[in-house]
Amino acid sequence: MALKGTLSGVQFRRSQPKDATQLAGLLQLGDAVPDGIPTPGVFRIHSARDFATLIQAAYLSVTAVRNATAAVGEGQAEEVVIGFIALSDDPPGENHCYGTAGNGDSGEKRLAAKQTAVLAEDTRSAVAGATLENSLWLRMLIAPPSDALGGASLGTAVMSVTNTSVAATSRDQSFTSEEMVMDLLRVALGTLSGIEHIFMSPGSRFPGLESIPGVTPLSTMNADPLPMASSLGHDALTRTFLHLSRAMVLPPLTIRRGRVEDYDDIVTLLVTGGPGVITELPQDFFVEEILQDQDTHNKVVVAENAVTHEVVGVVCLRQLTMEEQQHTARLYNTDAFERLKRVSADVSGDDALLDDGLSCTFSIFFLYFNPDFDHSAYQLLPYLFHEFPTCDYALLQLSHTLPLPEPMILERFQYVPLRRYQPHNARGELVPAPSALWVCPRVSVPIDRDVQVRVELLTDPCGALLRKKVLSQFSALNYASLSTSMGRGSRPAGLGGRAALHQQENRSSSTGAVPGLPGSSTELLAALQEDLDESTPTVSREGAGEDDIAALNRAVFALTWGTHSAGGTAGVLSPATVVGVISVQSVSVAEMYALRNNYDLDRFLAFNAADGFDYTATDISLTAEEGPLRYRSAELPGIVVRFVYIRPVFRQYLKLFLREVLRQTHAEVLLMLTSTDASLCQTAVASFTFAPPRRVVEAMTERKTKKDSNPTVSTLDNIADLPEVNDVSPTLAQNTAATAGKAEVTHTGLALSSLFFTTRRFLGDERVRVHARVVIVGASATALCMLYELLSVPYLDYLNITVVSTDGMPLHPNQRPTCQWQVDGVELLEREYMRLRLGNGLMNSSSHSFGANTIRVVQGTLIDIDIAMKFIHLENSIYEPYDQLLLATGRQYIVPPSIRALQQQEVRGARGGVLALSSEVAEARLRHTLAELSQSGSGSIANVVVYGSGLDAIATLSTIISMGFPAQRLVLCRPDAQQTLFADAACGQATMALVHALGVTVLDGYGVSRLEFDDDMLTSVLLASLSYERKAGDAVELPCALIVCVEEKEINRSVLTALAKRSIVFDGRVIVGSAYETSQPDVLAAGPVAMFTRRYGATEAFEAFNPRDVGRDVAQVLLARLGVKEFQARISASNDLKGNSARRTSADDSNLVSVSCSPPLSSFAGARTVSISMLTEDAVQSHSARGLTLPSYTSPVSRRVRLPCGYQYVSIVCDSAAFKAGACIPLQFNSADMLSVPLDDVCPSRSTAADRVDAAPSWREMMTLYIHPQHRTIDGAVYVGNGSPEVHNYRTLIGLPESLFHLQYRYNESISKCDNTGSRVYSSAAAMGRSSAAPTPAGVLTVPPRNQQFDLISYLRLPTLKPLLTDRFVRFFWQLQRKLQTAEEVVAIQERVRVAQQAAGVLTPAESAIRVAELADTKSFRYKVQLALLKYMHESKDTRPQDMYLPSIEKQIAEKRVAG
Repeated sequence: MALKGTLSGVQFRRSQPKDATQLAGLLQLGDAVPDGIPTPGVFRIHSARDFATLIQAAYLSVTAVRNATAAVGEGQAEEVVIGFIALSDDPPGENHCYGTAGNGDSGEKRLAAKQTAVLAEDTRSAVAGATLENSLWLRMLIAPPSDALGGASLGTAVMSVTNTSVAATSRDQSFTSEEMVMDLLRVALGTLSGIEHIFMSPGSRFPGLESIPGVTPLSTMNADPLPMASSLGHDALTRTFLHLSRAMVLPPLTIRRGRVEDYDDIVTLLVTGGPGVITELPQDFFVEEILQDQDTHNKVVVAENAVTHEVVGVVCLRQLTMEEQQHTARLYNTDAFERLKRVSADVSGDDALLDDGLSCTFSIFFLYFNPDFDHSAYQLLPYLFHEFPTCDYALLQLSHTLPLPEPMILERFQYVPLRRYQPHNARGELVPAPSALWVCPRVSVPIDRDVQVRVELLTDPCGALLRKKVLSQFSALNYASLSTSMGRGSRPAGLGGRAALHQQENRSSSTGAVPGLPGSSTELLAALQEDLDESTPTVSREGAGEDDIAALNRAVFALTWGTHSAGGTAGVLSPATVVGVISVQSVSVAEMYALRNNYDLDRFLAFNAADGFDYTATDISLTAEEGPLRYRSAELPGIVVRFVYIRPVFRQYLKLFLREVLRQTHAEVLLMLTSTDASLCQTAVASFTFAPPRRVVEAMTERKTKKDSNPTVSTLDNIADLPEVNDVSPTLAQNTAATAGKAEVTHTGLALSSLFFTTRRFLGDERVRVHARVVIVGASATALCMLYELLSVPYLDYLNITVVSTDGMPLHPNQRPTCQWQVDGVELLEREYMRLRLGNGLMNSSSHSFGANTIRVVQGTLIDIDIAMKFIHLENSIYEPYDQLLLATGRQYIVPPSIRALQQQEVRGARGGVLALSSEVAEARLRHTLAELSQSGSGSIANVVVYGSGLDAIATLSTIISMGFPAQRLVLCRPDAQQTLFADAACGQATMALVHALGVTVLDGYGVSRLEFDDDMLTSVLLASLSYERKAGDAVELPCALIVCVEEKEINRSVLTALAKRSIVFDGRVIVGSAYETSQPDVLAAGPVAMFTRRYGATEAFEAFNPRDVGRDVAQVLLARLGVKEFQARISASNDLKGNSARRTSADDSNLVSVSCSPPLSSFAGARTVSISMLTEDAVQSHSARGLTLPSYTSPVSRRVRLPCGYQYVSIVCDSAAFKAGACIPLQFNSADMLSVPLDDVCPSRSTAADRVDAAPSWREMMTLYIHPQHRTIDGAVYVGNGSPEVHNYRTLIGLPESLFHLQYRYNESISKCDNTGSRVYSSAAAMGRSSAAPTPAGVLTVPPRNQQFDLISYLRLPTLKPLLTDRFVRFFWQLQRKLQTAEEVVAIQERVRVAQQAAGVLTPAESAIRVAELADTKSFRYKVQLALLKYMHESKDTRPQDMYLPSIEKQIAEKRVAG
């Protein structure tokens, strides 16, 4: 939401860490500027690091900026900070606990924090109505007047920091310091609805605070002096405490009952219309009659501006009858609210009687509210419930296409999904889908001051009474169902140090939901009972022994609601009811680093904001792995959630609950690890932010199986042991000599968990709820990647995402290693894929309290699309309404028409024996048929023909062999022999050699000529050559029982019929424009089902590109169509050649879609970028002629096929559509003669199992790297062998310059050594650092030759190169590359090239290489690159092995900081 102020030329936005430097510059002028700028002692903020820490830790911080022209350059506008305000939930103090409990002064910090908390509680108690929920503390305020911004001293300071001139700001309207203060307060309070009080505790006198209208010292507000804790020091006793009410900044509205005299004002508002009309106008809406006919159950409420008496809000209300409420409960899924059951009587004891036939619900059937007063809209709700004292719920029906961001009045409303849509009524008439339903419970609105919410510590010995109350209210409820879920006398699933990591497979067959506790589960109650078991000894924090460490690190908090005792102690509760519980456990520094290494928390949090980075000289550590331990940061202490539950009707208080847990535990980060079922956190996960998993560097370390006496416990005891993995499923176990020597790899449930986090800042940030109904038809790779990109936007909550798929949500390829019938594209990491399946176990009707950001999966096949009514019809009579529809079904294999004609000869229907792998049903039929053929008897000679020319045919063949079917009875028939199967010819020959060695018959260029049947059963097939030079004897007739077709694809016939029925333009595929739009509104298409319109010229099919790129671009287009303003440029700039690059840059800076994942790897092109910038104008014009409007997909394309006998084929190439292996420089390596496959590999029965385990594995591998001849970048990597290739490491190489890894140099060096020394034999295991030999030590720069060749595979596994393969380095390289494109040296070279090109008319590759070399020899350019690299290496000393000397760059960094 845009932050609006009243000062001309001043923009307000949420503060960013980059503001800290300018804010520190302003603070230094506190003595020179008497008004608006405090001295450092006022708020105890002294430096830029303090500002960076405050911005990160504050609940809300707002920065006022103005645009100023750059002093040097082309006049690009830059922001100049001119004001700042920060609010937090704790008062400022000298000792803020930003460290961990392990620090030596932790006791003093905790004591100071406890004293500060007591002081804050006493201060709030001095103001009537001030509570934890509606109060914040002022932590910083900077508001200089405009005339001070034009002063010489301030201008010099700003220019020294930002290299900008503030002279341009003088053209705007001037303002005083008081005006800036009031505007900052208006913006801050206008962002936070419900905050009524701001407290201030300046460390010294600051006139800017005392001059604020309405600020009052607390000592003058009470007859008695302010109560203070006796334990506080002299400083606390002498402090000045100030209070500011919200009403003094934003005057409250005057809310009253509507009168007939309001008719003219209301009609004027209706005629004017605009965004203020929130609800749709009812059909029969007669304002005058509604105003006249008001009674106890029908009312009109009007909100007026208290100053001008202008009508700013109109609400029409009606109390529903019991029949209407029951109809609403049946139509919408109100199970989270227990079908709108009364809450007042259940919780507060207020059991007002209802009139006959009336319900406890009232409906808001018309709502108008002026957007300019949106910040005060929350004041309506208490008045509305006051008008209906017997009602516990307010209902509001709105359109799903409500503009974003939503009105602030909806903040206290919860969205309720539709149960099931039926487009026809009882008379058979077509009816539209109901509007969206929003419910606001009475308990979420502060009506009575005596009724409050509090957060109490249950594990404190003083909370024994409250602990008993929680146990009786939660654990004792339905204990029978809890005992049943444990099963077989074992412990409850999910117990232990990480109960929140409980996995789906450990759940019982039941849903796990507990009646009476919506959103809860038996697993959660079991974990709660364990943590609050009365038999568990509770200890105080003082004097704890070693045995009590675990108890001290864990804490359970309760959220209570109701009338509390005057003393406020946890043990003396009056009618207050426990409505939520949370159990947390502290996270050590080592555990935090383990999480940071596996999940990209650094993208959102700065873990070195306070102490900064160490740029001093760093020597090589004796143990490279222990070197980073010296530089680990203890900032941002964290706690991890073990389980959390809040009653859905009280979800409005969840942010307060989490905020108070952070404050009371003195932590800054609240983490939550959850699995796919999310049974222990379902009611709270929507309030957290998803941390995308890292693409961690793959290593050869393997974990052996642990013998666990309790197999149901699948969690780790220490997060520090979190495995750094990309593909975590066990290696495919096969009875071969190649894999017999490998240790079995096992991973716990922790490895596949999704990480969510939150901080005070993220709790205070605005989250935009997307109401629109998004329906995705199909679960193709493009659709899954698009969904992941949507869910990775940190500030968006999606309420309606539905995936319609014939086979449901598919499994990740690693989860079905023995059933990979098609090529694995390696688009999503397995951890990324788990995010899409979050909430799988909560899709039953009683678990819809899960909240936002969960994908609903509907199984079915599309048969119709109603364009007018906007819903789709599935074959199983399910109707799904939509606002945006995306067709991404993919294309399925079919029986080719030629074979279908032979199959249907002489009969009307198709006979058996021919099968196309088009769905999971077809795969199941194939497995069943193969099992029958395998058991038909040893004398059977019937073959199985795999008919296909692509890699999918090889994958299908390999899967059939892995299932145990004899390879000698398999025939691979490739009708298109000219199709290029493999990116590398040598690796392709090695793959086919393995297929031949297994006994598979391969027929290239053959097709099916005749089929023979016996009683509709296929008996034989005649395969004939398709060559024009075929001879009479070329045909081959084989006994055959089955033909598996994996050659031709087409769209599902049902989908095709629906497209034709609704006039969606189709030409073999759905025709789309540059923004994936079809010929029908609100219907998009992408992926294999679509193709760009031919007016753009010939374009490659979507299969030729990385689905991750396509999905990312589709997500941006979809978000733009949904109304997310940050993505509107994707549609408006679709005709701009540079639009794609600009969008990626702006999105990365704004934490949008591209923030959630690494930038496209192919964009890190190193020297290639310089060459591309030197393209001739003719080349640019040629590219323009090919079509500027089409999006660009530049990420590498991967293909992986799991071959028989433990072999794998992997190819990763840059831009597969344009990749030409013959035009690149190949670097090849093979560990053995790959064309000669040993019999032990294909005939494992020749050796015993004991021999296979004792014998060293025979690693047979082959790899080829392709180097671009001009750009010197790595454009391709192809591998085949029976080892364990680090696929994701190879993906990182693509687009990087080979000079980073010295590949060409080491390759030539190895060749020369082999030529000089002659033939030498090396142990392959020793060369590769296998478990049978000592691992390669750190600091080794090369590897010995293997098979008289440079061992590329072992070289890329060197520890020295590991830091270059991390996503941190890839992101740094991309940012450096983008920054250097605007360097003055590069601009000068480009200008000279342009002049030379205009003179000569052409620029040869040799001349381009000369220019690049000239740039590389420029001293200033080399200095910039070297300094940037050293700075990156210093800043990553805590995460990378310390195996090289780093010189000190403190002086250079200081000079750069001063120069801006």
